[in-house]
Amino acid sequence: MSSNRPPADHFTGHEEYYFGLVFNTPIMGTPVRGWHILVLIIIVALRYIVTKAMTPEASVRARHVLVSTEEECEKLKAKIEAGELTFAEAAEGYSSCPSGKGGGKLGTFGPGRMVPAFDKVCFSAASPLNQPIGPVQTHFGFHLILIEWRHMPGADDKKAA
Repeated sequence: MSSNRPPADHFTGHEEYYFGLVFNTPIMGTPVRGWHILVLIIIVALRYIVTKAMTPEASVRARHVLVSTEEECEKLKAKIEAGELTFAEAAEGYSSCPSGKGGGKLGTFGPGRMVPAFDKVCFSAASPLNQPIGPVQTHFGFHLILIEWRHMPGADDKKAA
């Protein structure tokens, strides 16, 4: 069996002992080699990078209804608050955004992913959860927003089912 060892004159003192522990310790019957450790370090580093990139510091899950006029937005808000329509029904029936087909679901997003006026409402601690908010005007039109869930580190976390 070939060894993964440097020449004998390479070691002094306890280095040979530690080298043997690290590189000749069997894991599941196979001695650990230098490349095993390198691969492990790369995997751990990549997992950390991906996790940090995929997890924004703050996040929101929201729905919206997009209409062309403020009056139409106000009427829909009144119908939702009166219980005549659910938010999803309003999005499916009246929204001009493609997300309307899915009940207005926008999914979970972090700060800066939406237009500034929309972001400001979604990431404001004053905006209530699970209640229609709006009209909010953007260059797309007028939005009625429903914040389902919000995570704001450093503040009191607000979550709703």
